[in-house]
Amino acid sequence: MYSILIADDEEIICKGIESKIKRLDLAYEVKVILAFSGKEALEGVITYKPDIIITDICMPDMDGLELIQQIKEYGECINYKPNFIALSAYDKFEFVREAFKLGAIDYLLKPVGLSDLREVLDKAVKEQQKARSAGNAAYYHQILLENNLSRLLVNSDIDSKILHNLIESIKEDFNYNYLCIGIIDVRDETDNKISDIAVDIIKLEKPKPEATGINVLHLCDQEHMLALLFNYHTPDKYDGIISQLSYLYHILSQRFVRVFISISDCAKDIYSIHSLYKHAYKALIYRIIYPEYNIIEYGKIKHKSDDITFALQRLDVLRQYADNFDIYRMCEVIDNVFNLDVLRDISIEKLSQLYNYAVHIINEWYSINGERDFQYKDFNEFYNLADMRRFLKTKINDMNYLVESQAVSNAIDIAIKYVKENYYKDINMAVIANIVNMNYSYFGKLFKKTMGVSFVEYLTSVRMENAKKLLKDPSNKITQISKMVGYENPKYFTRAFKAYFGFSPHDFREKIISA
Repeated sequence: MYSILIADDEEIICKGIESKIKRLDLAYEVKVILAFSGKEALEGVITYKPDIIITDICMPDMDGLELIQQIKEYGECINYKPNFIALSAYDKFEFVREAFKLGAIDYLLKPVGLSDLREVLDKAVKEQQKARSAGNAAYYHQILLENNLSRLLVNSDIDSKILHNLIESIKEDFNYNYLCIGIIDVRDETDNKISDIAVDIIKLEKPKPEATGINVLHLCDQEHMLALLFNYHTPDKYDGIISQLSYLYHILSQRFVRVFISISDCAKDIYSIHSLYKHAYKALIYRIIYPEYNIIEYGKIKHKSDDITFALQRLDVLRQYADNFDIYRMCEVIDNVFNLDVLRDISIEKLSQLYNYAVHIINEWYSINGERDFQYKDFNEFYNLADMRRFLKTKINDMNYLVESQAVSNAIDIAIKYVKENYYKDINMAVIANIVNMNYSYFGKLFKKTMGVSFVEYLTSVRMENAKKLLKDPSNKITQISKMVGYENPKYFTRAFKAYFGFSPHDFREKIISA
């Protein structure tokens, strides 16, 4: 399969060439991409990486020569080498010569003939076949290098012999003495993995070894993150790497919601790769404490304090407030403990310990109140202390809601039970509200929200259903039944019964007898 991008500001020409390609019945399979401007063509190149690019020389926003130049510069950074075919009118041949100077392999004159189109496409495909064959060895070497480096980065328990063999296999790719590792963590709006566009941006902006004395040996996708292994010849290049990462931060932060970058110290021993990666990863997690930092350097955070006695004492107070169900004070403790002023000089390991301790206390509180443990976030998932505070306080307030909901449920259950057992008494909503220790108006609203009917309607339904049962026994007089279901006045009972069922107690009894 070979992909072909056709760029021309005249849509009819683009679609005309596409139609002719389909008519050629080529011996190889092709996919055609259309672009109606130079800028659109450049975006198409970044997205699709076409093998062959047929571009008009004269386009208004970005002419074909500028397009070829920009694609070549982009391709140099990511080892992408398409074949260019210039498209021009008869009177623009001087521009075609310029296109050849930029590396175009052939040209087409408008209107494009079928035989000419076949000829240049066959030529371009042969060039691509040669390039693919020549690039296979380099490609597989790069794959092997990346695989071996990935194992060294993330595995600490590699057998010594295997480790030695891995090191030997990548030594030839290390041109300089010094090493350090940077990690770039990029997320989109939905917190998804880094996109291909982000990878391409990073590749495009990598420093060129011949210009900087810095070689970037590895680009490794580790879930959301990319690891960059820098190899350089003198220690003073370290500052240049930080500058380059700062520039990358600036570029990426214009496209993505969250960008975090960290960097390890430098080392001379190639066997230190795993340790350098661990250090860079540890520095990255410090984003929780230093969200304002564009680049977090391991060298500046590795000597943080492990003394969290004061913070632990504050968290112990959280348990006391939990026992008293003091939601406001509990949230206040979270704000006071997980505060930048308190934790700025604390090591990330100790901050993790504090977070887990707070989670333990809140979970304990949930269990005491008969609730399941809440689903807590892993410490490394947080981006900053504000996120952490928000999460913990949400769980505290959720518990308050659960307990309040349970209290409401209990109150309604008590009210229903009381009505069913005491409907024959002179009871009303004020009596029940007092029993469940609730405000009269609040109880009325709560009861209707929970049961779907007002308290008076519910009490009436219980009395009427019981009255109907009593009416089936002819020995019960209606005046007696009236009192038996809570109505002192038989006339009022009769009116209520008829309003509820649509017929009087007497009529109901007559129906029962006649049946």
